[in-house]
Amino acid sequence: MTAIRRMVWLTICNLLVLTTTSISSMDYETPLMFIYNIFTEDIAVRNHTIHSEEVSSPVECFRRCAKVCGCVAFQVTGASCELLDCADRDLVIRQGTRLYTMQQTNPENKTNCLNGCCDSQPCLNGATCQESCSDVKQQYTCACSEHYHGNRCEVFQPMLKSCQAIARIRQGVVSGIYNLNVGVDKTVQTYCDFSSDDGKAWTLIESFSLGESSSYADKPFYHDLPRNENNFTWDDFRVSYQALVNIQNDSTHWRVTCNFPSGLTYSDYARASLTATDLLTFVNKDKCQRYEYVSVRGINCTDCEAMLVQRDNQHMHTDSYWSGKNGCQWDPISGAVQNEDNFGYYETTNPQHRCTANSLSTTQWWLGAEV
Repeated sequence: MTAIRRMVWLTICNLLVLTTTSISSMDYETPLMFIYNIFTEDIAVRNHTIHSEEVSSPVECFRRCAKVCGCVAFQVTGASCELLDCADRDLVIRQGTRLYTMQQTNPENKTNCLNGCCDSQPCLNGATCQESCSDVKQQYTCACSEHYHGNRCEVFQPMLKSCQAIARIRQGVVSGIYNLNVGVDKTVQTYCDFSSDDGKAWTLIESFSLGESSSYADKPFYHDLPRNENNFTWDDFRVSYQALVNIQNDSTHWRVTCNFPSGLTYSDYARASLTATDLLTFVNKDKCQRYEYVSVRGINCTDCEAMLVQRDNQHMHTDSYWSGKNGCQWDPISGAVQNEDNFGYYETTNPQHRCTANSLSTTQWWLGAEV
């Protein structure tokens, strides 16, 4: 056994001496245990002293520690008492020093802990403090306000799960590629559009070229299909299902664009509210749905019903050929190709539709809201 880890056990009349002491301070009771005969000898903790003073005995030093929130150990050298905020780091050899670690247990007949640690308001930035008597090393916890982290909620690290969230918290944002939080330790890359729609922010959830469309054709949005979510590309990109859920939870609308990197054009464009159609709960349906605006090949309709399809084996899309034939208000049959698919699936394509003009043409799906 090394000198640093040597533990000394004293015996008095062949019995361990165990003393349980309740320290009362202002109406608070902290159940702390002082064990006279368990300590580390000739070892000291350096650089972690909270407070030091002269005492008459180790038990007096213990009582000082018990009344200081954050004190988890103490060391005694002669009459010198040092209160410590840790007991297992920066250890050094120091002759004549005894290092004691505080022991703490919850009284059997108590369910609530009041140790006074929250009196000093250690939790920052609007956090809520909760005292704890179950572990002397964690005498209180902080429930942080949104966007704050750390033991005392001292770190401002917003969980930005959509482009809308970025726009709300940052001033002067410009359109471009951003990282979004999916969880505490995971992010995804996507494109944020802050400029094409005044007062709105749009988060890209998917973009693919006609040449890559076979990878998306049979994948509805309620299937998990992360593609290049940490290496953004307009030709082959989709966020994970969890990221999509996060983004939709912060959105009010969805939209579809064609060849967005070349500029937003409304001749092939669709927009609808999530109230009318939820991307994730519109399952195995092929019906007329309410759009705020829809246009294919320049044939448009405002605040009307148009065809919308999403099935277990079909990406969400509209059928401009079948829309009017199925009784929907929007009927862009003029110039349509039989069974033409628009904005996805693409079993049958029409080069007059900008999303399917050629193999390099791209389709974008977005979620957004006012900011």
